[in-house]
Amino acid sequence: MNRTVWAIAALLLSLSNGDVRADWQFTKWGMSIDQVIAASKGQMARCPRVCGKEGQTESALATGPYSAGKFDFTAFANFDNRTGELVSVKLYLKDPAQGFDLINEMKTKYGEPTSQSDISLSRTVTWRNTQDQIEVSLIYKALVLLEYRNRVNRSNKGL
Repeated sequence: MNRTVWAIAALLLSLSNGDVRADWQFTKWGMSIDQVIAASKGQMARCPRVCGKEGQTESALATGPYSAGKFDFTAFANFDNRTGELVSVKLYLKDPAQGFDLINEMKTKYGEPTSQSDISLSRTVTWRNTQDQIEVSLIYKALVLLEYRNRVNRSNKGL
């Protein structure tokens, strides 16, 4: 009986609205580029070359348009350079003037952020749990980046 109560409590906690689960849309962390493209049903395509290099650890290999409500983005799927596994999805907001509206929508969906920093004309707002992180980076009227990132590696150890 005691096990059943704990199992139900764990299930309810995992389903709570405030839980940040950052696997993005049709993707799951660890997918290959071919799996991401197949799961996107035509929304994402392989970049003709690397769309962008994120330091030494990951590269954007697939891209496509993405819309959510009033927000239009260009999405990039980033893969680990060693394993070829999906580690993050970056969405660049096409209209940077909507940046503060996006942050408010994210707060409505995920609750109060884990952290927020304001430096000069930029703001970074972050939501995270033990496995995932969602971050909005806003450079006033110039760039808005929404990033979904896996915080756990193959050995299930956090960053």
